[in-house]
Amino acid sequence: MASIHICRTGEFSHQIWQRLTLETDFSHHSLLNLIATYHILSMKGANIMPEKRKIPRRDFTYYMPVMDALTKQLVGYLTDISTGGFRLDSLKQIPPQADLQLQIQLTPDIATKEFMVFVARSKWCQQDRIDPNTFNVGFQIINMSPTDLSIFQRMCEKYGSQKPAKTKNYNDYLWR
Repeated sequence: MASIHICRTGEFSHQIWQRLTLETDFSHHSLLNLIATYHILSMKGANIMPEKRKIPRRDFTYYMPVMDALTKQLVGYLTDISTGGFRLDSLKQIPPQADLQLQIQLTPDIATKEFMVFVARSKWCQQDRIDPNTFNVGFQIINMSPTDLSIFQRMCEKYGSQKPAKTKNYNDYLWR
């Protein structure tokens, strides 16, 4: 069991409290308590899953739809991008490890062709913290032609913000 540390001033240290919250011994808790604890920590913004991304992602500044290339149905909208993958805001829950053939309509300032088609694999999917009807889905690019990869890199440079993407939280919205 973790002990409580008190600062010299007698107040609890926020850093120590966070560390204690994350270092709690889960071995004696039931699975339900583990799931509840995970949910509470993730709602507080604790980074529970280790970062596996090799290339830093950027917020995507253009509201660009991504379609299923086979059904022509909307899959979601790009929210951040890197040259190795991207994140979508989607109305559909997409299971991890699903390979999808996707299509992005291109703008004349990044390509001379109308759209590009490629295969991407969903790596994770979670309900949006702000809008429970939306899912945030991370994708890794699996198969893309060299020409389309060049276009995708131009998209990243042109529409990706210069600062690294950050996780959305409640303070990012005007009504807060």
